[in-house]
Amino acid sequence: HFTFTVKIKKHGSADWTSVMYFAEVRGIFMIKDYFCYPLDPDENGMRNFTL
Repeated sequence: HFTFTVKIKKHGSADWTSVMYFAEVRGIFMIKDYFCYPLDPDENGMRNFTL
């Protein structure tokens, strides 16, 4: 899995917003499942997921 931060700047604004994301890729029977979602500020990305 991957945990990464994305910085977003709104058009016309000088301010940047940081959002942490969780992403995972799993291969089952030669089929890849992709999962990515933004984390809440109090989350660290360490969860158990069933894809």
